[in-house]
Amino acid sequence: MYSMLINNSDTLRRIAVQADLNLQPRSSACWTAQLLSAFQGLRGCELYVRAVQTGHAITMQEFTADFTACVVLSFFFLLRI
Repeated sequence: MYSMLINNSDTLRRIAVQADLNLQPRSSACWTAQLLSAFQGLRGCELYVRAVQTGHAITMQEFTADFTACVVLSFFFLLRI
């Protein structure tokens, strides 16, 4: 799968991503299932999941800020335990 994603062919890349997206509901081992699972807990989770499922870009500034906030909150939560 990885070799298909780094291929210079946009068509082959789109086909590989679409095949993995189609596999995602039936297998937690595919990379899209793991990626969508990793979005859980982020404020923009629904937006990120929808972007992946529709093939749209995720704004890295928003994602980075959301991810950083989640990590910081988790860190402070662990300190309280």
